[in-house]
Amino acid sequence: MKNSIETYFVLSTNRLLDGVTLYFTETGNEHGWNLDINQATTYTEPTKDAGLALAQASYQANEVHEPYAVEITGKNEPLGARERMRAAGGPSIPYGDDAVPSKDTDYSI
Repeated sequence: MKNSIETYFVLSTNRLLDGVTLYFTETGNEHGWNLDINQATTYTEPTKDAGLALAQASYQANEVHEPYAVEITGKNEPLGARERMRAAGGPSIPYGDDAVPSKDTDYSI
């Protein structure tokens, strides 16, 4: 039985400078990266490889980590939990300056 949800793809990566999640946008002869999944170019299964080939230029220039295709619904909603967290601004737990150590010294469960 085939999945009843029609799926598409957007291209995603992380910027090497700071690790921020980015999405590929292709408009005419211009292309680049943005922070909003809703602004990302949507690809079908047959067209995603052509988009990945364009996105590779940023990878080759050492600007981003290797781009990859993310499966989404027609409303640019990622299907996987990991990608939903990345699109929402991830991560799901505080880190860095936002992480506050516990004041409770009893770590027993």
